[in-house]
Amino acid sequence: MNYTSLITQSAEELLQLEKQQPKAKLRDRLRLLRLLKDSSAKTQQQAGHLIDLRERQNL
Repeated sequence: MNYTSLITQSAEELLQLEKQQPKAKLRDRLRLLRLLKDSSAKTQQQAGHLIDLRERQNL
């Protein structure tokens, strides 16, 4: 799946939202999206592993 084109926000925009988000669960979701957007991770599972989430916790 090509997450780079599917995620409409830029990586910078996602980072700013992540920094402003007080709730940890939503911060994790934003971080996961950012990792997929900037191609640090190719799959949701890889992104979840990078931010130390268990598979069931991903999105």
